Amino acid sequence: MTTERELPEGVDEKGNLVFKTLPGEKKAEGLLRVSGVVLKDAIETWSGLWEELRDSVNQKGQITTGKKVSFTPSCGWAELLERMWLLGHYLDYMKRLIDGKA
Repeated sequence: MTTERELPEGVDEKGNLVFKTLPGEKKAEGLLRVSGVVLKDAIETWSGLWEELRDSVNQKGQITTGKKVSFTPSCGWAELLERMWLLGHYLDYMKRLIDGKA
């Protein structure tokens, strides 16, 4: 005769521990998902801008496309490109951190 035994709270049929998700944890998970999506969009936007700019300016900050450009950043092209490059790295790190891969 087999008797069904009661499982202690927090243990499943296979004997694995089962943790309840707290409301704060659910909010944090939602925040991570939203942050991940926003960061993905930010990285894609940055990538598009970087592709547009990086071939147009040389190491000295001079425009090399031969096109007449009316916009010149107040910090100079070299500084702007360096800032864009750093921004890309910051965004990439944040994405990896949110994805648990940092």
